[in-house]
Amino acid sequence: MPYQHDTPEERDALGVMLGMKLPKTYISVILGKHLSSIYHELNRNSDENGIYLGREAQDEADQRRANTKERPKMSNDDL
Repeated sequence: MPYQHDTPEERDALGVMLGMKLPKTYISVILGKHLSSIYHELNRNSDENGIYLGREAQDEADQRRANTKERPKMSNDDL
């Protein structure tokens, strides 16, 4: 199964389900993600108080994506 980034809708759903105090194992089944993916998302995109907000997580992910370097081969027409 190829890797895919979390969508804004998945991040919103994760935030809602966390607010409902659902177990993370249950959330992973609902979203169709591995449990480690849920923990990785929470560790990477929660604020300093451990609070996860889907929209803010998406903004942070978009910002990280915008700050990445361009891949050298993709910018070289000869290659």
